Amino acid sequence: MRKLASSVIALLLGILFYRVANFRFSEEEVRLYEQLYAQALHSKEGIQMPASVSKARFLQYIAYTKPVVLHGTNRPDIATFEPRRQTLYNGTYTEAVFAAKDGIFVLFYAVLDRSKVLYNMRNACFHTGTRRYYYFSLTLETVRNYPWTNGTVYVLPQEPFTFAAAGKLAAFEEWVSSSPVEPLAKINVEPADFVFRNRVAAHPHAEHPVVSWLLYKRRVKRMKLPVGDDLV
Repeated sequence: MRKLASSVIALLLGILFYRVANFRFSEEEVRLYEQLYAQALHSKEGIQMPASVSKARFLQYIAYTKPVVLHGTNRPDIATFEPRRQTLYNGTYTEAVFAAKDGIFVLFYAVLDRSKVLYNMRNACFHTGTRRYYYFSLTLETVRNYPWTNGTVYVLPQEPFTFAAAGKLAAFEEWVSSSPVEPLAKINVEPADFVFRNRVAAHPHAEHPVVSWLLYKRRVKRMKLPVGDDLV
């Protein structure tokens, strides 16, 4: 029964949101990413990457294979992340440091200029088994404000974090730590690194969230922007 329910949920998520094909890494990529990761752990500087290397793929690689979680922000100078009062995916208040074990999701937070966000923003990263589904929508006013900027993705140790949606059939990608966390490394990013930038929809600010979900893919298609062949 649980397997059937999971299949039904995956079908619904696939109808509503965009799914990224499972990442596969070549031997050459793995060698490079391992080298970059090892260097980062021994350096106080940001991770320096060749211009030809996809930061999204690198972040996804370390999220998949290393005992780390990621945090995206506009701030490039955070020495320690302190818990603060925020809401979990289900609306429950908590005081914690938030992170995610997904490179695409955190890139959104890194390159979105929060000072230009008007009214609200709606986003999600769900996963069922190995499938991951993404949803990004900003208000019309925010989109007109060009809300993109350079930012930073921090690599944090996974150990103090717990997965907030553990055991759920469709888990929201959210990890929390009730204690302060010092980053292991960081990488500077820019709007072009966010591979879902052309799949960010625009919704009326007073619209019910369920309506935004239902119209998400239709709105993205109406924008008629190139979305890349690596996304399904």
